[in-house]
Amino acid sequence: MRRTLVITLLLFVGVVLGSYLASPWLLTRAVQSAAATSGVTDLTIHIERPGLDHVLVRNVQLSSAGSRLTGKNARIAYTVAGLLQGRLTDVRIEELALVVAEAEGASSNGTDLSPDLLFPVLPVASINVDRLRLEVPALAFLCAGTLRWTVEDLSLSLDGIAPEAASRFALDATLSSAGQFNVRFSESAADRGELLRAVGRVEANRLALSGQVDLRGFAQSLVSAVAGLPEGEGSLRGAFEATLPWPPAADFGLQDLNGTLEDAALNWRSAADDLALDLFIDSLVADGGAVEATISGAADVTREGLRGRLALPAGYALNFREGILSGADGPELEVVMDNGELSATVQQFILDPDAALPVTFAAEVTANAERLQLAGRLAGQVAPAAGDLTYAGELVALDVKKSGEVSARYQVAGDAVAVTGELSVSQVQGAAFDVSYDLSTQAGSVDVTHNFAVEKPLAASLLPGWEAPYDIDSGVLDVTAQASWRTFDKLSSRVRVVMEGVAARYDDYLAADVRGTLDLSTEDLAEANWQLASTPLNAGTVDVGFPIEDLQMTVAGNLETLRFSDVSARLLGGRARAAPFDYTLSTGDAQIALTLEALDLAAVLALEGEDVSGSGTLEGTLPVTLRDNTVSMQNGEIRALAPGGTIRLSPSLARGTGQPGLDFALVALQDFRFSALTGNIDYAESGDMVLAVQLRGNNPAVEQGRAIEYNLNITENLPTLLESLRLQDEVQTRIECKLNQ
Repeated sequence: MRRTLVITLLLFVGVVLGSYLASPWLLTRAVQSAAATSGVTDLTIHIERPGLDHVLVRNVQLSSAGSRLTGKNARIAYTVAGLLQGRLTDVRIEELALVVAEAEGASSNGTDLSPDLLFPVLPVASINVDRLRLEVPALAFLCAGTLRWTVEDLSLSLDGIAPEAASRFALDATLSSAGQFNVRFSESAADRGELLRAVGRVEANRLALSGQVDLRGFAQSLVSAVAGLPEGEGSLRGAFEATLPWPPAADFGLQDLNGTLEDAALNWRSAADDLALDLFIDSLVADGGAVEATISGAADVTREGLRGRLALPAGYALNFREGILSGADGPELEVVMDNGELSATVQQFILDPDAALPVTFAAEVTANAERLQLAGRLAGQVAPAAGDLTYAGELVALDVKKSGEVSARYQVAGDAVAVTGELSVSQVQGAAFDVSYDLSTQAGSVDVTHNFAVEKPLAASLLPGWEAPYDIDSGVLDVTAQASWRTFDKLSSRVRVVMEGVAARYDDYLAADVRGTLDLSTEDLAEANWQLASTPLNAGTVDVGFPIEDLQMTVAGNLETLRFSDVSARLLGGRARAAPFDYTLSTGDAQIALTLEALDLAAVLALEGEDVSGSGTLEGTLPVTLRDNTVSMQNGEIRALAPGGTIRLSPSLARGTGQPGLDFALVALQDFRFSALTGNIDYAESGDMVLAVQLRGNNPAVEQGRAIEYNLNITENLPTLLESLRLQDEVQTRIECKLNQ
């Protein structure tokens, strides 16, 4: 295809040289034979009998490598004297049409358009083509112009005809016999505004060129189409230098190009005005398949309900090597949606089109979406259909702020999106989650499962600023969380927590071996209206200074109020029960009616130490009030069951005080046999307890065992007493540990 024009000119010269040596028939046969040896097929030529100063080729038609050339009225001029010396005056072709069609498997060897072939020593001063037509059917492209050849240079001028947009283009080019050329590609026949100007030289099968490019309008649209951009308008301006094989082979690629582009600008807007590029290329260097570029600018995307911008800082470096595009720290991404916003600073990215997950990136990100915010580092490898992502940083959900890590893998198949991964935050490490989402219906679900051991107060570690008097300190939790939605405006959720061997506390009161299942749910996560299903809970022991054992209760309610029922526990040799009551979480308020059953008086008196002992069975009622999680009580009552019991003071407490009445009472209480014991208890929020006790009985060794009645008022700071008991237990435990070592 590329040799067609040159071969045709040579054939025309051959016609002239033989014009006086044979008849037109013989001349035609000779030309056909020469054409066959040059790869030309389907040659048709009509030559008139030579005249005294010219020979006229009325028409010629030939095909080569799938292309077709047609010539009309080629006048080959000469003089008799010149012809005798083997020279022609000139060749003028009225019309020459070339239809280019690349043949299957066609390739160039890099030598068939060298200047040595274009400028052989021909016996003619000039060749002119008055009307040159070039057609490329595969592109529906047609242009027309003129061609002039001399032994010194070749000049070509073409104007676009079809398609309509191409009619605005014009090409002017010259090529010298020394291999130097000039090209000027312009738009609009009226003003000839330059789109491309280049100068260069062909030497040793390489083309070296430099120039200016200013693509706009239809020309820039063609470049955009080649680059895969949607329909739009814009411009590309810059200065370039390049060397490449000449002529380019069929497999020409970036590896064959060496060159630079400087001070270039790409400004482009899509036809729908939803995508805009404003890029500035300070420098671009291509070297044997590797490209290094320094650029800046921005890309903007606008969609319904979404606005995004990717900004490249000044002097940002991009590298392309071995088919991989990479960039370092710098680009800023901002995305604004109807219900949130995202910003990111890209730290590095790698684009490898041949990889299963072609894009590798890392970025510092911040995001805000209604009641969800995050700020941290996002990294991963992604593709449209699958990807792996990791996030480490802060997460704020429902006004709770924590640092954590998330790793996830996503897959997209049609409208179905599936995400699996693990979440780690505070003590929750490696919680597995699954997310499914349907893009067409906007319905989805999330499932989280995790079994973990609590090593420090759970609520305080998960919820900064936690000030409630209760928490879980240790134990094993098996957590299952589920959420589902049909639209994002309503998210229903359920959390199920199975507790085994849990240690919990309320204020200074510690509970061990807590067991049970908490089942919470809400129909709308945004409203946070969590409901706790009726749940039985058990605690092996509760340490309040003395052990409370086998604590049982049933809990139900919501984030405002918890309902407690079936509350009972073993303590002081008997049992305590509570009537159903409500506990208000926000205020820490409750009214609790406690009933004491069969308490052992000996266990009660043991709380005061070894100086007092006794026997008997007690019962009573205690109306406890919680206000702001502070305990108080008024008019609590206790009484001894028949037949009564005993109270014994140690002799050390019965020593004389010098007060006859008190000394008599202390002596009598060394071995007091009571038939009735009642008490009234008041307990202030300060912790001070006032116990008014009435005793009726006798001491057989005092006044011959006559009946005695006592009214005793005992004042005690109960928290101090219980704290001292706890300290005694701790000291005893430490001593036992030392002895067992």
